[in-house]
Amino acid sequence: MNLCINIGNNNILLGTFVKEKLLNPLRISHKTLVDVKAIFPVRKPENIIISSVIPNKNELFSTILYAIYGIKPEFITPKLLNGSYASMGADRIANLLGGKKLLGPPVCVIDFGTATTIDVLDKNNRYSGGIIMPGIQTGIMALHNSTALLPLMDDINKTNLKTILQRTTKECIESGVYLGEYNRIKGLTDSIKKQFNPHFVVTGGMGEKLAELLNFDYNSWLTLYGLNCSI
Repeated sequence: MNLCINIGNNNILLGTFVKEKLLNPLRISHKTLVDVKAIFPVRKPENIIISSVIPNKNELFSTILYAIYGIKPEFITPKLLNGSYASMGADRIANLLGGKKLLGPPVCVIDFGTATTIDVLDKNNRYSGGIIMPGIQTGIMALHNSTALLPLMDDINKTNLKTILQRTTKECIESGVYLGEYNRIKGLTDSIKKQFNPHFVVTGGMGEKLAELLNFDYNSWLTLYGLNCSI
């Protein structure tokens, strides 16, 4: 059994794999996490694999996991991906490994998280490059924090997407968030399609509705699949 953990900016993903079967996956917000020990399974894993974008939490997780299981976790690195660069985010590496595992190369992964990232693995299993943009929730927070009157919208009405132009402030933000993001991502992925013709897959907590609009596959646990196949 492998225990796979992704330490993101806002959320922690974790799940256990028995061979290639994912069991009991969880997505937990850092804000709601009271006791990190409570999220780990009772059964001792054979391997622990972590991707992390918060370096100052790596030692904490390593110490706790070793105390619980007597196992030192492995942290995913860019060395696992041909053509990657030294500062490339571990979650993006895991995403591409997961995309390769589930769909095969060439593959393009769009991750709608704190940042929206697009990354491509070409037909020769080589990293071709990527794009990093502010994420959906990051944009919503920026609108609120940089203005006097625009509200902070924690609960976006994802169904109100029939027309681009809206009549209330809340509806206008909804349109900008989803239809604006749809058109931005569609333009970028259309260009990628012309060059690489990859399989497209979407992941990330804010990605499910966008995947539906874009007609791409969605897998909320893609990062974990990538971690599992990295060893």
